[in-house]
This record gives sequence, structure tokens and C-alpha cells, in this order.
Amino acid sequence: MDLICRVVRILLGALFVMAALGHLGQTESMAQCATSRGVPMATLATRVTGVQVALLMNGFWKETEPMAKQMEMVQFNKDVGLTLTGPLLGL
Repeated sequence: MDLICRVVRILLGALFVMAALGHLGQTESMAQCATSRGVPMATLATRVTGVQVALLMNGFWKETEPMAKQMEMVQFNKDVGLTLTGPLLGL
């Protein structure tokens, strides 16, 4: 069981490392996307990122079409989940 937990931690950690590398390598395109979604100071926000950016970018409560609302909610939950669980890996 201990081996399984270690393998899962390594794989989950790899997910965060790969996401961080992609995030830092594509700052300009991410800032353009954030600007189009109405995020203020998008360039700074994409570098600092976190739950607050997920709140601004994935406004599922603004959508009127059910399918678009569902997609925005999925993205919001994913962003918040990754933002909050990332630091827990260090425990």
C-alpha cells in the first residue's frame, strides 16, 4: 500500500509540474485569454494565478445556456480543485 501511495503522489506531482511548465511557458497567450474573459491586470494575474482568477474567468453563474453553464462550472471546479490541492501534496 505504501508503494501505491508513493506512485500516486509522484504521478499527481508530475501533473502539477507539467501544468506549471505549460503555464509559465505560455504566459502571453494565457494573458490574452484572461483579458478576453474580463480579468483585470491579466498579465499579472496569469503569473500569480489562483482561485481568484478561476472566479473571474469561469463565471458559470453568468451563463444562460445550460450546456455553456455546465462547461464553465466544470472548468471552475477543476481550477479551484487544482489550486487548493496542489499545496496539500507537500504535507
